[in-house]
Amino acid sequence: MIAIQNKWRIPTDLKGSKGQVTTGTPVVLTDLEDGTPCGATVRCTVLPLMDLAARVVGQTYTCRGLEESRFTLDTLLLTKAMEHVGKVKDLYFLQMAFEVFSNMMERFSVAQNERFVDLIMAFLRQYFPISYKRFHNTRDRMFKDLCILCEKTMEYTMRSILRTLEEVCHIFIENQLKGFVRLLESSTSDSKTLMKKVTKELAFYLRRNATFDVTFVDFIFILKKYHTGRHACIDVILEQHEKFSTESLLYLAKREHEIEPMRVTRRQNILSERIFELIRAGMSNLTKNVGKSRMLHDLYFETKFLVFFMDVFARNTEIELTKEEQFTSFLRLLIEKCELDTIVKVFTAQKYSMEMTETVRNKIGEKLSIRISKIFLKCLTICNHIYYSEIVIKILNAKDLFEMFVPNGTERFNDMVNVLKEKLKSKKKLQRILTITFD
Repeated sequence: MIAIQNKWRIPTDLKGSKGQVTTGTPVVLTDLEDGTPCGATVRCTVLPLMDLAARVVGQTYTCRGLEESRFTLDTLLLTKAMEHVGKVKDLYFLQMAFEVFSNMMERFSVAQNERFVDLIMAFLRQYFPISYKRFHNTRDRMFKDLCILCEKTMEYTMRSILRTLEEVCHIFIENQLKGFVRLLESSTSDSKTLMKKVTKELAFYLRRNATFDVTFVDFIFILKKYHTGRHACIDVILEQHEKFSTESLLYLAKREHEIEPMRVTRRQNILSERIFELIRAGMSNLTKNVGKSRMLHDLYFETKFLVFFMDVFARNTEIELTKEEQFTSFLRLLIEKCELDTIVKVFTAQKYSMEMTETVRNKIGEKLSIRISKIFLKCLTICNHIYYSEIVIKILNAKDLFEMFVPNGTERFNDMVNVLKEKLKSKKKLQRILTITFD
C-alpha cells in the first residue's frame, strides 16, 4: 500500500485554498508496510492538485525492497485526491477537478468511481445557489458521466442522486432528469430490495425538504412497477401537500392515473381515492399565492391538467355522472379555487355530451354564475382604466359559458352586465365601453 509523506499529505496538509502546493514541495512516495521510500519523488511547481494528478497518473515506479514489483499511482493519488476534493469549497476548483477526473474515468476502480460520484455531488451542492451559465457545458458532461457511473456503481450512484435531488432537479434540464428516471427505473425494477431502498430515500427526502416543484415528480415513477413503494411516497406527499405547487400535485395525479386508469376503488368513483386526493390538494393550494394581477389570467399548466381530468369524467361510460361524488366535488373546487380563464377553458375545452352539460348546469350552474360575476366586479373595481377593454373582452367570452352551463344563461348574463353598470356607474369610461359593447 502506498502513501504520500513529508510536507504534502492528501488531504490533511494540503496547502492553499484551491488545493495548491508551494513551489518545490517534494511529494515522496513511501511503502506503508515498512516506511521505506519507493524510489520516486515528484517535485512540483505551483500546480493545482488535479494538474499533478493528471501528470503522474499512470506512471510506473519500482518499489525499493520489492525487487521486480511495479505499481501505478492510480489508487495512491486518485483516491486520496478525490477524498480531498469532495471537501473543497471552491466551485472553479471543483470544475477543474471534475474535468481532469472525467478524462480518467474509464480506468477507475469501484472505490474511485464512488469518490468521483461524491465529487460531482459536491459540485452540484455548490453550483445550486448560483447557477452560472458558464458551467452549463460542465453540467452536460456530468449528466453523461453520471449515467455511466449508474451502470458501474448503480446503488451508490442512485443513493447519491436521490440524496441530492433538490440540486439535481434545479440544475439538470428536463430531458436529462427524465434520462435519470428511465435509467434508475430500468436498473431497479427487477430488484424488490433496490426498489425498497429507493422508496426509503424518496420518503426521507420528501419529509426533509421544504418545497418541491414539478421536476421532482418524475422521480416518484422510478417506482412505476412497485405500487406499494410509490403509494407510500404519494401518501407522504399528501400529508404535507402544502409544500408542493398546484402544478406538481396535478401532474402527479395525471401520471398516477395513466399507470392505473379507471381504477375504481368504490362503485360510485371514477378515480382512485389517492388520485382524487392529489387533485383536491392541488386545487386547495391554488389560492395561496394568487395576487390581484393573476385574478383574470390563465395558469397554463394547471389548466392543462384540469382539462385532462374533466375529459376523464366526460369519457366515463360506467358510472352515472349525476351520482358521481368526485365529479360534483371536482366542479365545486373548480369554480371556488380557479381563476376566470381557467374556469372558462376547462368548461369550453371540448364539446361535452348533453348528459354532462345538464349535470354541470344542475349541480353548479348557479354557483358558476355568482362566482364569475364576483370576479368581474372585483377586477373592474380595482383595475386601472387601461385594462377595461381587456376585461370587457373576457366578459364577452364568458357569454358562451353562461348559455351552456347556467340555467337561463342568456338572461343571467344580461343581469350580470346590468349589475356591473349599476355598481360601477362612477367609472364613466367603463360605462361607455359597456354600453357600446352590450346594448
